[in-house]
Amino acid sequence: MIVQGTTPAHDREVRCTVSGSAAGPVVVYLPGLHGDSTLFGGMRARLADQFRIVEVCYPRGRNDGLGGLATAVVVALAAAGIGGGTLLAESFGSQVAWAILRDAPSGFQTERICLAGGFVSHPWPWAVRMVGGSRSGAPSPFLGAMVYLFPRIAPWIGETWTGRREAIRGFVAERRRPGDRLAMCRRLRMILDEDLRSVAANTKLPVHQLTGFWDPIVPWWSVDRWLRRNCPGHRGPRRLVDTDHAVLFNRPTAAAAWLREILGNGNLPENTGFTPNRLASGSFPRSPGNEPEHVKGHR
Repeated sequence: MIVQGTTPAHDREVRCTVSGSAAGPVVVYLPGLHGDSTLFGGMRARLADQFRIVEVCYPRGRNDGLGGLATAVVVALAAAGIGGGTLLAESFGSQVAWAILRDAPSGFQTERICLAGGFVSHPWPWAVRMVGGSRSGAPSPFLGAMVYLFPRIAPWIGETWTGRREAIRGFVAERRRPGDRLAMCRRLRMILDEDLRSVAANTKLPVHQLTGFWDPIVPWWSVDRWLRRNCPGHRGPRRLVDTDHAVLFNRPTAAAAWLREILGNGNLPENTGFTPNRLASGSFPRSPGNEPEHVKGHR
């Protein structure tokens, strides 16, 4: 177990890296369970000419809950001179985004929330509990298996972009650092310890979704349904048919086009169908009456 006093300082503090266009709209990337930007290189390269990109890295050694993490993120953003912008929240990062609205609303001016495989309350708490391991601090073997399989499967999935293989190697190297897997387990328990549905239910800020159809980690159909019924700011989902949960890593071209469309037009037309990647890069989405038969039952 990590002892706070012996943890390196950089593992006790949220870190922010700022790049891209200084005059562009601010996009704050809140990473998923892994907690860093090792898999964000494809998106960074596609957004840097138009947006001011802020990449957040969560500390491994903090253990003050989701509220403490969200507050620490806002403090780190302020120290970097970032007082507002769009939150691009990937998977677990969605929990940090909702907690920022709840616990630090005056410290950061959130303009909109873009969920990439994100959620409000995870529809499968049993799965989160299974992967998260015990509260005694022992990492789950399921988490270890996921970390082991990712670098072996990832090279065969998704589009090719410069630096992709290096990103996978960087991801693996970070997962081998002391305390990393324990920190991931803590983040999983944060999902179970918090109920953020009241925050989302009172959010009128625009909330957009990007998901991959083949997502075994967060069931998008349940997330879609809850947001549609309960979140006043919900602007509808955009789904990519040939990718999985790691939609920003595997399809950065389509994901960047989706984000540019949101920030360029303010809002996007809702698309409830299974979207081919070409539709996410600017074409009109399917109309609900023109969906394939296997789609209609999911709305």
